[in-house]
Amino acid sequence: MKKRNNKKVAKIVFLNSYNIEKKIVLNNDTKARYWANANAKRNAILLYHIQKFINYNKKSPVNILNASGIAAGQVDFVIAEYLKNTSKFAYNWHAIDSPNNSYLTNSVFKEKVKDLSVTLKLIDFNKPYKLNDLYANKFDIILFTEIAEHLDFSSFLNLLLQISQLLSNDGILIFTTPNLLSLGFRIKMLFGSTSGIFWGDGIENLKQGLFGHITSYDIGRLKYLLNEVGLEVSKSFTFDYAYKTGVINFLTRILKKIISIIFKNIYSTIFIIAEKTEKYHVMPFKI
Repeated sequence: MKKRNNKKVAKIVFLNSYNIEKKIVLNNDTKARYWANANAKRNAILLYHIQKFINYNKKSPVNILNASGIAAGQVDFVIAEYLKNTSKFAYNWHAIDSPNNSYLTNSVFKEKVKDLSVTLKLIDFNKPYKLNDLYANKFDIILFTEIAEHLDFSSFLNLLLQISQLLSNDGILIFTTPNLLSLGFRIKMLFGSTSGIFWGDGIENLKQGLFGHITSYDIGRLKYLLNEVGLEVSKSFTFDYAYKTGVINFLTRILKKIISIIFKNIYSTIFIIAEKTEKYHVMPFKI
């Protein structure tokens, strides 16, 4: 699968993303198309790197864990179905989520879990938990996408350590999160504002145990933190969600390409692949 096919793959998985937004999330048509378009590009990028890993290692079955939380299945159902239909290698798909996930009772959600053989484990995110207590086996691919920004720092660092311990020696962690140093955020901070960078961090969020974006990271800091837990970043870049059309969006893309010659990693979302370091060791303390 060549990188230039990402746009083609995004078009293929768009319908699946759209159906999830309509039938599970229950969005109206406008919102469903908006989020399906955004999720389709991210999923196409994830699929490119997942398939590249699978095809290179030629391992079957491949053990995959989504440690981000399954939510409505925008990542799990779309990627698992695409792999099921296109890959000659088998996979075992695992995911976690809270028993308070409102989508669990949705009939389409339950059908997807069954049809795609997703092994779903429910845990209380409001209480300390250990991934090692849930899984005895190691994973070849662990996904940690669009969740770091919702976690307080100590929880985030503890989860990274647990993920590192669950990752097989030749496995990869695929990580995405909003980019603190995106062009839009840089401009906002230049004018003294953090509007849109941090949100959903009030008392009601604390009571519900469900925060919005309460922390933000850049690639440099994430490389340091991943290295702290025994992982080394082998690939990193930033990208913008969705393939947008129109003259204004075309001109915006050109402008960003010009600016990115001087300022690196200015797009809205961070993408990272990390692997075990050669001198990986288990941390001398318990979580």
